[in-house]
Amino acid sequence: MCAGLPCAEGMRWLWVWASLGLGGVGGLGAGPGEAIAEEPVREETLQSLSRLRQEDVREPRRVRVRGVVSTVGDGICSPDDWRVRSAYFYMEEGSGALWVPVFRARERGVWRGEEEFAKVEPGMEVEVEGDVSEGGFAPMLVPRTVRVLGRKALGPPLDPEWREVFTGGLRARRVRLSGVVQDVRLHRSVSAQVQAKVETGVGHFYVWLPERPEYAPGRLLDAEVEVTGAAVVLANWRGEFGHLRLMPMRAEDVVFRKQPGADPFEVEKVPLERLDSYVPGGRPLHRRRIEGEATYVSAASLPKPFVVVQSGGCAVRVHWAGEFPAGLRVGSRVEASGFIEASREVSDLSGA
Repeated sequence: MCAGLPCAEGMRWLWVWASLGLGGVGGLGAGPGEAIAEEPVREETLQSLSRLRQEDVREPRRVRVRGVVSTVGDGICSPDDWRVRSAYFYMEEGSGALWVPVFRARERGVWRGEEEFAKVEPGMEVEVEGDVSEGGFAPMLVPRTVRVLGRKALGPPLDPEWREVFTGGLRARRVRLSGVVQDVRLHRSVSAQVQAKVETGVGHFYVWLPERPEYAPGRLLDAEVEVTGAAVVLANWRGEFGHLRLMPMRAEDVVFRKQPGADPFEVEKVPLERLDSYVPGGRPLHRRRIEGEATYVSAASLPKPFVVVQSGGCAVRVHWAGEFPAGLRVGSRVEASGFIEASREVSDLSGA
């Protein structure tokens, strides 16, 4: 947001690629209505299945496996009729976890588990028989039947190594990550949801939350949060890792460690040349405030419109959030409060 200018609160442009198993990546096995040929059922563990790569399941494997349901549908954003609209769940056991898309089984005409599926909830131990086949990013378990065995406590979430979680190595596992919310978007195309981008300092992840007062953009932006949820990979069209999304199941899976300040311009003002210079403890994740003269204003139609703010011999790109700030033109005096963005060789300020 920009002081002295009536710019609206908004959200930065975000490219989101096809979600794990939800996109049209090739090699998903039989098409709609095509049954996979019968074959012997192998007793497996989630740990062993989680180690399989896409090339290991070019020919789907018929398996029977047990685990505990960690997340259903879209987690905390799931509609009441998630078994119809978001018909999938995640199951885990020990160090193994898999995504189980019931809707894929319905499409293929192999699903025979509707009666038991009606009983599936988080914390239920289930036995699933189905076909392990290629997914959008990693192998998935397309179920044929599911049997509820009873309730079983989930183990604690994983506090992961950065390399594993930010390269997709822990997809479908429940993990716990902390960071600062640096971007918020509202989505109302299907259901009212809030998408938050959380920066950890070594990488970012996304979390989708229901549109409720406790998750209002003003309460989320610049807040320190701890999120626990299933690790979902947002993959590109070639099935490569793109971004990470955490899918919390309950309200207590989203913990506010520090609330944002009431006024975004109460944060420390820094000279432009010190926007991203050395700070003991590493790059600040919270807002930074700068001031200078607008020397260039981009077209508002760009995916990430910006203004170049200059002071002395230093200039910084500032990407604003929301609508074009009324009255902004070359020569305007600009004060901006936003977040360091280091996606180029020199740092910008985003979310202003």
